[in-house]
Amino acid sequence: MKPVAIRACKWDGAPCRTYDGYLLEDDGERLICYVPEGAPITNHKRAWTAARSGIHIYFRRQWFDFLEGRAYYYLDIIQPPTFDGHTIRYIDLDLDLIVIDNGVQLLDEDEWQAHRLKFNYPTRVVERAWQAVAEALDWLDARPPTFEAEIDAMRVEADRHYSRLARPV
Repeated sequence: MKPVAIRACKWDGAPCRTYDGYLLEDDGERLICYVPEGAPITNHKRAWTAARSGIHIYFRRQWFDFLEGRAYYYLDIIQPPTFDGHTIRYIDLDLDLIVIDNGVQLLDEDEWQAHRLKFNYPTRVVERAWQAVAEALDWLDARPPTFEAEIDAMRVEADRHYSRLARPV
């Protein structure tokens, strides 16, 4: 596990969400990260600590990410991230999907609309963001039946490894 900073910003460059985690895997297509329970997280509205550990997946060529939450999955519509070996950076485009109890809900359309107008998103970005919503839904539908178990196993293993790292010597 390699420490990594995760920095999201809005279209105008203003900070959106910042936190630190650990890079578990970089396979050239995905950056798979672990965020431990208690990790400090800040966004443009408030600060909190991660209520539980979770796996976050950033797709290098996709306009969405995947965040494992307490009893849900969350997908942000984002521009594809950059990674310099230490920091994952991306622009959050405000549209979000949440998966709870096998249902999917689109969130923050009002925030998307307000920022689309405020920041004058180019037409190509607007079209690509909505295409990303469709792609994220397709990705969710295409997950293998073992996906949840694989994510759980990945988190449990990362929790074990992290507890050894965090243990005082």
